[in-house]
Amino acid sequence: MIDQLTLKSIYNLLSLNSDRINTSVIKDTNEEIRWVFVFNIDGLQGDVGITQYGQWGVNCPGNFCILDRYESLLYFIYLLEAPFEDIQKKLRSGLENDIERIDFNGIFPFFEIVMFVFEYKVSDYWINLAFEWYNHFLFLEKKSLKEAIERLSISHITSQKTRHRAKKALKVLKELEAEYERSFVCR
Repeated sequence: MIDQLTLKSIYNLLSLNSDRINTSVIKDTNEEIRWVFVFNIDGLQGDVGITQYGQWGVNCPGNFCILDRYESLLYFIYLLEAPFEDIQKKLRSGLENDIERIDFNGIFPFFEIVMFVFEYKVSDYWINLAFEWYNHFLFLEKKSLKEAIERLSISHITSQKTRHRAKKALKVLKELEAEYERSFVCR
């Protein structure tokens, strides 16, 4: 998961602007929580923000869901319906004016959302959207998803089309691995 201390620091900086502060009720506990708005995606339901405790959260009508455990990623998979670049752009514009020199990919659970969908095989729809994000990942991130993709490639829960997509991703990853190894041998 994402470093809570970093997110808490970001929350503290963003909360200096009182227009961004919100209070919502947490879905599972009915407790109130303070959070700062970071972004939303046009056409998708729910505002994304950072809680006072340094956790990502999504505010949907009637409840606020916190990314406080791995299973909570289920509340974030709807973001896969937006292109990866759109999420990055919204994240950057939601933080950039207040925070300098930050790794935007490192503070948002892009990788974790994709891994969650691949591991839980939520549905072909979500898996195929996750592959769209996966294509934007760096080699080492892709490599760390190799086992999950291998399981997708042989899973009979998924469609044949999805299994073929997983096999194709594995083939490309194998080529990237060979290229990566050659780059070290040539030095």
